[in-house]
Amino acid sequence: MNNFIKIKVRYLGSLSIEITSEEEYTFDQEISLRDLLKKLLERHEKLERVISSKGDLKPGYMMFINEIDYQLIGLDYVFKESSEIVIMPISHGGDI
Repeated sequence: MNNFIKIKVRYLGSLSIEITSEEEYTFDQEISLRDLLKKLLERHEKLERVISSKGDLKPGYMMFINEIDYQLIGLDYVFKESSEIVIMPISHGGDI
């Protein structure tokens, strides 16, 4: 029996306009956060301002993994179950 890992990626703020608001990836094996970020960069050229070629998040952006700041779990975190990632610019707008 194959256990697939589904990872939903949500983009907020200006990223939702430039890329998409949400997409889902399915993997048949574990994947690290760093490797997932590299795959996102390969798929979306506009993410070059967000993700470095080494799979690091660039300054000016926040990322949460299952509502936890990625800096608390690190880029070497390995997804073993379905998860949700949210990526957004630090300055993401709002009403005054």
